[in-house]
Amino acid sequence: MGNGRLCVYGQEANILQAFGPPYSAPGMFEMVLADDLDVVSDRIPKSAVWTHKLIHKTDGKRDVATVHRDFVTSQHHSYIRTAQTNSEVNYHIRIKLEDRYHPFGEKITVKQCPADQLPEGVNKLFNIIIAPGVPFYSTYKSPRGYHYQLLVTGAATLEFIDAEHKDIRLTFDEGEGKLMLIAGTTAEEAAQLTQKILNSPTEQLYKETLQDWEKFASAQVDVPQGPLNRRQHSDLVQAADDISVLIKSQQADEGGVLAGIIYHMGYVRDQYGVSRALLALGHNQEAKRVLNFYYGVWKKFGFIKNAQSMGYDGLFHIHENDDVEITGFLVMQAFDYYQKTGDIEFLREILPMLQWATEMQQKHIIDGMLPFNGDETYIAGGVVPRKVMYHGSAESTLLFIEGSEQLLKFVRTHGLWDTDKITALEQDVISCKANYRVNFFRDGKLYINNPVREAKENFPATRAGVCLFPGHPDYFT
Repeated sequence: MGNGRLCVYGQEANILQAFGPPYSAPGMFEMVLADDLDVVSDRIPKSAVWTHKLIHKTDGKRDVATVHRDFVTSQHHSYIRTAQTNSEVNYHIRIKLEDRYHPFGEKITVKQCPADQLPEGVNKLFNIIIAPGVPFYSTYKSPRGYHYQLLVTGAATLEFIDAEHKDIRLTFDEGEGKLMLIAGTTAEEAAQLTQKILNSPTEQLYKETLQDWEKFASAQVDVPQGPLNRRQHSDLVQAADDISVLIKSQQADEGGVLAGIIYHMGYVRDQYGVSRALLALGHNQEAKRVLNFYYGVWKKFGFIKNAQSMGYDGLFHIHENDDVEITGFLVMQAFDYYQKTGDIEFLREILPMLQWATEMQQKHIIDGMLPFNGDETYIAGGVVPRKVMYHGSAESTLLFIEGSEQLLKFVRTHGLWDTDKITALEQDVISCKANYRVNFFRDGKLYINNPVREAKENFPATRAGVCLFPGHPDYFT
């Protein structure tokens, strides 16, 4: 669940992580069901609103203990769970970072608001403060702090289990109760937003959220049945809805899309796949926003790296050989968007970035081959060892060929480059194409790497990379 500013990951009725704004923020919230209950979870179609039925299992009978409804509001930095409860239900809340960031736990403080300072209608409220310098991914630290207010209303209570370890018990008693997690960049902003949320009927916030999701879903294309039977087609329609909502929930205000629950950055490779999905689903504007995210970063810094932070300037996950492969994905992504939309003005606008991405690849061509990128596809995925980094890469080379051919066609058609620039790129493309089968085919098989390239490589003095242990970026000679 997410609105571009606050993101919440759940699994059934449990909450695994919450963070933001922005999306490049530390995940710090965990809520786990403490009672032995069955959970049946459903997502309201075309939205990121979830319902959970918690069911007692006693003497062969199954009685609903409570029904939850979860959503992140569309207009505010807030997550709300409402509960209609027939019998007591308990959760264990931990205000904690991921285990790998345990040493930074002391930078989080949790304080209970005194009873005489509680907003009207609030039973309990905890102020959560994360100090600047807490990692949101690996060694990349947030340049500012975060403020959250965790509160309950109605038939719900919060109490410390262990104040030192920031463990809290949440209890939904019989009746209607609500849990809210509200975020702000300052304590004052969090308090003001809390009051605004409390002054707004929850049903109104819920309806506004559904309306925003309905607006997003209205752009989605119908999934054709084709040769599928009715059941298969239904499953595919459901999958398309699941994926579109999942991607949209993880798309930050800045346009970048989270790579996953522990990867709070925008990765080029991941977002290339995301963009293809968005275009296939009909969400062209969201695909454009991903490209705009890159373009904004490139205009400020003159480069794109393996991953870029969202909401903070100048924080990058830099890896080995970021001049190749990811730059190829970037060019391909732009032309995927152009072919789908015909948005020539936008492509002309970002053309300087695409030219840069292409020139970066050209610098690394040896005998018609480009090398591997260290954190993309094969090496990060463990398909091949890191020692092949400077071998010829079949995929990296193919990305250059495909993207450059589309780029050449575009600049020729619209008269955007001079003859010398076109000829230089054209010659590199011809070389890579002419040598591709010789470089990567043996005995009728396609090989992903060619060691011959490495013999002519001029190795850099240092390489940005990632240690296998303890798992952090560094520079190596």
